[in-house]
Amino acid sequence: MTFDRRGLVLLQPDIALDVFRSEIRAAQPLPGFTAVVAAQTDPALRVSARVSQSEICVGAYTKQQCYGDLGIRLIDVSQLRDARQPHLVAFSSRPFLENLNQIQRSGDI
Repeated sequence: MTFDRRGLVLLQPDIALDVFRSEIRAAQPLPGFTAVVAAQTDPALRVSARVSQSEICVGAYTKQQCYGDLGIRLIDVSQLRDARQPHLVAFSSRPFLENLNQIQRSGDI
C-alpha cells in the first residue's frame, strides 16, 4: 500500500485494537504524520466493542504507548466539552475541526 498524501488522520475509528494494529503493520510505511483521534467517552464505540466482543475500539483507546511503536500519534479528545454530541466528538467540535484544518493548511499534514 502506498500513500500519496503527506499525512493521515483517523477520526475515532470503529475497529478492534488487535485488528487495527495488524492492518497498520501491513500498511507500512505510513505517511510522515499519522494520527488517531480518540475519545474514551464515546458511548457508541463502547457499545460497538461489546457487540463485536472486543476489549475496546481504537476510537476509544487513549493510551499513547499503544500507538507509539507504530509511528502513530494520539490526539485524545475525551475532554472536549464543546462537542454537540458524545459520539464522534471530533466531528462535532467546531474548534477542533478548525484547528485540524489550520494544521492541514500549514502543511504539517
